[in-house]
Amino acid sequence: MEDCAKEMLIGEEKFPLCLEDYLGGVADLTGEVMRQCVSRAGAGDTAAAERACVFVREVDRCFRRALTSGASRSRDYEKKLTVMQQSLQKMEKICFECHLRKNEQFPSQQLRDNDDDDDNNN
Repeated sequence: MEDCAKEMLIGEEKFPLCLEDYLGGVADLTGEVMRQCVSRAGAGDTAAAERACVFVREVDRCFRRALTSGASRSRDYEKKLTVMQQSLQKMEKICFECHLRKNEQFPSQQLRDNDDDDDNNN
C-alpha cells in the first residue's frame, strides 16, 4: 500500500495514484485501442489498424518486462494482463487478415491490368 500513498502531479493538482492502479488503467486502455483497431480495419483503414496493433504490442512488451523484473503480480494485474494479451491476439489476427485480403486482391488486379494492356496492344 506504500505505492498508493504517492501523489502524481497532473497540471497543478496532486492526487493519490498507486502504480498498480496506473498500470491497470493502461491495460484497460489497450482494450479501447483494440476496439479502434477493429473499427478502422472494418472501414478499410488498415494503416491505422496496424499502428494500433504496434502500440498495443509495445505496451504488452513493457508489461512483460515489468513482470520479469519483479513487479507486483496481484490477481487483478494478472487478469488485466491476460485480457490485454487476448486483445493483442485479436488485433494481430485482424491485421493479418487485412494483409491476406490485400494480397489476394493485388494479383487479381494485376491480371486485369495485364489483360487491359494486351487488349490495348492489339
